[in-house]
Amino acid sequence: MGLEPFTSYPTRGLEEAIRNGTAASIEPEGTLSFTMKANPYKL
Repeated sequence: MGLEPFTSYPTRGLEEAIRNGTAASIEPEGTLSFTMKANPYKL
């Protein structure tokens, strides 16, 4: 399993996210905080 949080509107890649203005960037030594909730379950 891999969890891949994202900050931009779903697109077809980074180039499109840059074009539509939703690509995020972090300054050197900067931080980005987020909250994520995960609920594991058994099949």
